[in-house]
Amino acid sequence: MYQNVDFNRVNILEVATKMKLQLHPIQGGRQYTTRCWSCESSSYGADTNPKGHLTIRPDKNVFRCPRCGYSGGVWTMANDLLG
Repeated sequence: MYQNVDFNRVNILEVATKMKLQLHPIQGGRQYTTRCWSCESSSYGADTNPKGHLTIRPDKNVFRCPRCGYSGGVWTMANDLLG
């Protein structure tokens, strides 16, 4: 299904889009928020914020959820969502 994704040349925003994450621009589009997939399996429970807590920073190719503390880069995101 995702065999056309080349993770060596892709930024985190492209991966998030391919994974069909619902992205909400913040700070003039310099960052994006989405629901955190890690919160669902943590003691915090499912992310109930409509725009999510997980912040994606395309300029640094990283993400972080201030709610549960989960963070990583493009490889972590791809591994988590693709399994």
